[in-house]
Amino acid sequence: MMLTLPDELAAAFDDFREATGTAPSSFVTQMLVEAIPSIRAIASASRALAEDEERALTIINENLSGVLHQGAAVQLDMYEKKALRKARTEKPSN
Repeated sequence: MMLTLPDELAAAFDDFREATGTAPSSFVTQMLVEAIPSIRAIASASRALAEDEERALTIINENLSGVLHQGAAVQLDMYEKKALRKARTEKPSN
């Protein structure tokens, strides 16, 4: 698959590469692999839309709920890691 990137997106990926040392292609591939359930849900909903609009909306709603849950879990994990780092760097008061 060949993609043409808008200049703003190409610049963002260049910045990403400089900041992380990670090739943008690796980052994009990982993000797309994680998006496979969403991609399949969109395809399924699109097929269902012609026959049953309510079913299509249910498919999209279930997928969005899962995505929101995953995002909340990642956010919680980040807060916990930040709290652990903070606890490790603070000196106990005597």
